Amino acid sequence: MIGGTAFGSAAFGATGGDTRTKASVSVATEDAGAILTAHHVPDIAADTDATTADAIGTVSAFHVQHVAAVEVSTEDAAASAGITHFWDVRPGQIIYRLTLTGAPDVELPLLNFQARARAEGQTYLSCTIPYTAEIADAIAERGSGDLVLRTGLRYADGQEQLEVLLQVELDALPDQDVGTKKASITLVGHSAAASGAVATRPPQTREVAGINYRRLGSPRQLRTPVVDFWLRPGDTAVDPASGLSITANLITYIVGSAPSMTVSEGAI
Repeated sequence: MIGGTAFGSAAFGATGGDTRTKASVSVATEDAGAILTAHHVPDIAADTDATTADAIGTVSAFHVQHVAAVEVSTEDAAASAGITHFWDVRPGQIIYRLTLTGAPDVELPLLNFQARARAEGQTYLSCTIPYTAEIADAIAERGSGDLVLRTGLRYADGQEQLEVLLQVELDALPDQDVGTKKASITLVGHSAAASGAVATRPPQTREVAGINYRRLGSPRQLRTPVVDFWLRPGDTAVDPASGLSITANLITYIVGSAPSMTVSEGAI
């Protein structure tokens, strides 16, 4: 539960997440459906350095939690700034949690969502949730709230590690689709700029896992079934197979039964 009331949560993607191995060893991941070289998966003991494709150089404890006596300098931190993101190295399931802020905040069950996050211009989020009278009343009571979409990992022991992927202002009137067998509510929101825990950090260069579509015309695009919640608008996305790199001026997310993330140089 993120807020004062919880109606549910959503989990998409393969249970098990990335298969953890020693850094610099190629591993097959269920989420990527491809071969990655230690992508977010260094298995690091104390005082052990790890070289990863995601890091600018050699780092210790890349996004790692519970590692003692390790010096850390990662792309998520300024040089020599120390540990700023603490991520467990255990396998986990990718999950999403949707919260509508208010008094108190309410967590909403998420069926699917679509979003467009831009480096410049409005960021858009559309979420579909199941309809019940209780949920509809909770939304009506928070008409001026923000939609906060978090994503991260749930581990076998039930613990979760989450980051804010997007935060937008809720548009005035949600759409309600009520049929004889199914009913849903569509919540839509916009924000003036990209949001999230790392939205204000300096731009980074990141390899994008599992790319299955490449557009070489204008605007150039990369598409993957793996949603990388560390890639943010303004970053440089790199296709490790072809070496193609593009500026992520627009990131489009479609998450439901078949998740996808499209990175585009175009802002439309």
